[in-house]
Amino acid sequence: MITINDYIKIKKVNISSDDLYSLSRLYLPMIGIDSLSIYNFLNNYDEEISVRVILDFLHFDNVGLVEYGLNKLEAFGLLKRYKNNKTNVHLFCFLKPLLKNVFLEDTFLCNLLIRNIGEIEYQKIKTEKLSLKGYIEETKTYDEVFKVKDRVVKVITSDCPSEIKNNIRFKNTDFDYVVFKMSFEEDELSEAVLNDSEFENEILKISYQYSLNESEMKKAILQSIAKNNDLRIEDIERRASYIYQNKENKFDDFPEKTPEEYVIDLTSEENDMMNFAIKLPINQALAAVSGGKSSIADIRDFNKLVDIHHIPTEVVNVLIFHLSKIKAGEIITYNYIEKIAVSWRKAGVHTAKDAIIHIREKEKEEKKPRYSKRVVEVSEWMKREQNESDKKSNELGDGTNKSDNDTNYSENTDANKDIDINQFFKKVTD
Repeated sequence: MITINDYIKIKKVNISSDDLYSLSRLYLPMIGIDSLSIYNFLNNYDEEISVRVILDFLHFDNVGLVEYGLNKLEAFGLLKRYKNNKTNVHLFCFLKPLLKNVFLEDTFLCNLLIRNIGEIEYQKIKTEKLSLKGYIEETKTYDEVFKVKDRVVKVITSDCPSEIKNNIRFKNTDFDYVVFKMSFEEDELSEAVLNDSEFENEILKISYQYSLNESEMKKAILQSIAKNNDLRIEDIERRASYIYQNKENKFDDFPEKTPEEYVIDLTSEENDMMNFAIKLPINQALAAVSGGKSSIADIRDFNKLVDIHHIPTEVVNVLIFHLSKIKAGEIITYNYIEKIAVSWRKAGVHTAKDAIIHIREKEKEEKKPRYSKRVVEVSEWMKREQNESDKKSNELGDGTNKSDNDTNYSENTDANKDIDINQFFKKVTD
């Protein structure tokens, strides 16, 4: 970790306009503005800088913010760090970001991006193209320029420029690569392949992404080889995703209840709500309740419920309709939305109908009186005191009307009972 008194040597990298696009549109949502600021500032600074200068230029309050920003750059393969233990000088080597076409071929990065910006914005990035209206392409093909005869051109990984390689590395401490290697026989997969560092990183990445153990990863590789008679990383990843999808999920975030069977029918209004919830995508459901175009932030927040918590879209839409009714005009935070959605899932809500019935039952519970009226019996010692008082009055012959005394006493004790009960409930509810 760097300190405020440290000095940093910088090895810069040339950034093109395509690189800037990748940084601002693809990496920014995942690394944040602090990491992007550090990247742009240091990669355009002199060859050496003090940490104090970084704090001054970027207006960071402490070194911890710089360290956290650097950590994210390292995690996404944009920076490599070295330290000279003798001179206590750090060396930062900046790396180019993946270009758009390479980034979009990486399922791990794409899934991370979707989680941060939502499916709709991701599809916009994926499908956007340069406007070529009025232009006709005249680009020559390879065989128009070169005449190749009886020659097979083979492209291997080492021929690719280093700037388009994925520099993200994985440790995946839950996966023991040594155990994984030892599980193979020599005729299944050669030792040279298993010892290759690039192959190891790909296996750690895939096993991390799909939460597979050593035997499951071996199964994915052997299935891929049997199918293609070759070792293809993209096919291994595809088969790993199949194994992940078919795996029994034994460790859920929380136990789910079995939904109750509701025999009551929905009202016509509730039926309309259910049908809209089932048919509409999330952005259209938001637009319907807002009376106009839905905001990107709202779309992103409600899509997170689907992407992260795997809540069905139809249930999310019912939640949107419900919140628009009870929170009309109020600002709703994602934490509030998430709290309700998770509570619904824990209650066994899996469909739009489940959600509508759940809302109805909750509203019934809220309308019930919180406390029922209680009858308090007079204690034995109070009864004895009453009898003794009556006896003395009769003996003295004061002419006092007993029925009046009884009435007065009854009124007094009723008042005392009310005070005692109110104080008791106040104490309990405070």
